[in-house]
Amino acid sequence: MSGELFLFTLMSANGMDSRTPYIVSREKGIATLLILVLVAIAISAAVLGTLRYVQGTQNQSLALNAQSRAQVVAWSGVELLLEYFQELTDPGGENDFDDIINELNTVLAENDEAIDISAENLKAQIVNILQVSPDLYRLTVDVTGLAGQGRAAASSTIQVIYELARGGGGGGCSPFCSDGPPSVITFNRDLRLSGSISVTTAPGQSYEVNVKGRVTTEGNSISGVDTINATDSIQIGSGSSYKNLRSNGDIAITGSVSVSDSMLALGNICVSGGTQFPGLTKANGFVYGTGSAGFGQIEARGASTYNGPYPQCSTYARTDGQGKLFGVWLAGNNKALSVKTSASVAHDSGTIQSLLAKGDLHITNGGSKVTSGTISGDKKRCSASNLNSCSGSVPSSVNVDQGSPQLSLEQLTPITVQVASFNAYDYESSANYVFKYDSDTQQRRVTVRNVNGISDGTYVLMPFQYTNNTYQDYLCSNVSGSTCLDDPASRKTICKTADALINNQPGKYQNWNACFSYQNGKWSVGGSGSNISIAQGVAWFEGDLEIKTGNFYNTFIATGNIKTSGQHKTIAPNFAGPNGGTYNYTIQHQWYAEQGSDVFKGICANAYFPHYPTQICNAFSANDPLPIANYAYLSGSVVSGNYMGGNVDLGASTIAYGSVLAGNEYKSSSGNVTVFGYISALGGGTSSDHSIGATTRIIVNQLPPTYIPMGGIDIGIGNEEGPGSTPPSVNVLWTRYL
Repeated sequence: MSGELFLFTLMSANGMDSRTPYIVSREKGIATLLILVLVAIAISAAVLGTLRYVQGTQNQSLALNAQSRAQVVAWSGVELLLEYFQELTDPGGENDFDDIINELNTVLAENDEAIDISAENLKAQIVNILQVSPDLYRLTVDVTGLAGQGRAAASSTIQVIYELARGGGGGGCSPFCSDGPPSVITFNRDLRLSGSISVTTAPGQSYEVNVKGRVTTEGNSISGVDTINATDSIQIGSGSSYKNLRSNGDIAITGSVSVSDSMLALGNICVSGGTQFPGLTKANGFVYGTGSAGFGQIEARGASTYNGPYPQCSTYARTDGQGKLFGVWLAGNNKALSVKTSASVAHDSGTIQSLLAKGDLHITNGGSKVTSGTISGDKKRCSASNLNSCSGSVPSSVNVDQGSPQLSLEQLTPITVQVASFNAYDYESSANYVFKYDSDTQQRRVTVRNVNGISDGTYVLMPFQYTNNTYQDYLCSNVSGSTCLDDPASRKTICKTADALINNQPGKYQNWNACFSYQNGKWSVGGSGSNISIAQGVAWFEGDLEIKTGNFYNTFIATGNIKTSGQHKTIAPNFAGPNGGTYNYTIQHQWYAEQGSDVFKGICANAYFPHYPTQICNAFSANDPLPIANYAYLSGSVVSGNYMGGNVDLGASTIAYGSVLAGNEYKSSSGNVTVFGYISALGGGTSSDHSIGATTRIIVNQLPPTYIPMGGIDIGIGNEEGPGSTPPSVNVLWTRYL
């Protein structure tokens, strides 16, 4: 049969052979063959795909494993370098700190030379060395870890900033203590300044104000402060002069303020008025100026890194035609030696000597003059009220080329204000006199320690009867009801309200009026006249403390708040010295004490009381004064995990010959206040702004030899935290993957 294929299949059925014909279309056979071929190809492709997938997965696994190992190696390099720098700065070693910094700067200058860390799979390259202060450096290093070989090779780079501090000599150093210029004011939380503040310093010595928070001013004037460091924004609106303003937020200046060396802000800088800034003005964000401001160098990245709650310059933010923030906008008749920015520039009038900008130049006034410059964008004549409304020609006085300006602006890094805390209970056992009120017996109790002529122990403050007169505040160790059973001849007092002795008996003074009172959680000391005083030494009080009129040779410590009122003087033991004497001082040719001098009693001899504090006098003898005896007032404590009290409020006509430490908040807002020493407020309790107002004088150039001249906090007692040198330190400040 034509076109047909006969196929015979032999079959066996019932023991007989037979042939059964099957006729199949030739086309159907070809189709079946093709299907088989396609299935075979599909199976082959699937097998090959699976093999490729397995191989890719293996490669990815190898790469991931190598990358992970490279990261581990890089982090080990970070730790290895930390140990390396710690060994370099080991105070027991032979390396000088300055020589170390000079050597590192040499390595930085030689671009192809890396730090030798003796490891084949590690590389370290110095990127930058920033001098934060004369004794503090930040070293930026790229640390690269290597792992694997061939197709499994991987690398990981970590950029790390190491902070190298020189360390301090003598006087001890706690978290507030700085290896740079001493801080006359150190506050944890916002600071509000008003009134007149003067800081009297030694010639050539720099002093700082350090604030962990923002700084605002209200019509005040400040003199004698070189630098303000704030971790938030700074707003100054008064006629003051500074060397440096440094902020992790914005800096806003109005009025006739001058800053000679630098203004540095992680946010933006905006100034108005006849301000002068001949040094460096640098911001991560933008710089705005108006009102005939004079600038030296301006550097602006045009990308603020501040995202805090107190922006000060937002109203001056403008964007160019590409929607990017202007880096520099000089809106008035401003002058600048140089302008460098990674963004666009707007200029009204005045002169820019040199300009480099990676953006456009908008000229808003025909009086604009740019001596030389290069920009990457366009030159435009624009409206001052709308920087993106541009038409007309740029004046010929603007000598700027279009090209590729070569500039690299390093991003500013945050400043830090280290925070300590103060707990009065930590110093109870080291005080000479510990005052507590026993609510059960309603007795005022005082525990005496380390006092010459008085046995250590706890006494009750009680009146003393003699010749029909009642004398107050004698120490009684044996009390029955309201009667003191001690031998009258042995009774002693730590209170004096008149100079005359009772029958010339040592330790017994004509104190008809009490020195100490207690009511509703508050102790009061003094208040009956300028002759009142108490025994010299460290006086510790549980509760609030008000110090009234009188002359006191003490370090006052309270677990609650401290307030001064009336005319009085507190002379810290280290300020008075062991023997006392006449202390003369002048400030700007004006006398601030009676007849220009104070005659101080001594702590150990020539004293009001024969009962001197032995631990303080022994320290004088060893020529190693105790740090806590630098302080006039210290306040605040921790009770059941909560911060209690900690406020110090200095009233009118207070003179403190010693430093002031408020565990929470500091205020001086009435009358004339004079502090010989330093002021610190730690913000440990209820949130509130610190404030300095009225007329406040801070004097740090006339401290006697027995007063340890240090900034910040050092409150060691005895062997707890005594003075001494602090070794150099190295810390990892910041890291990131590149």
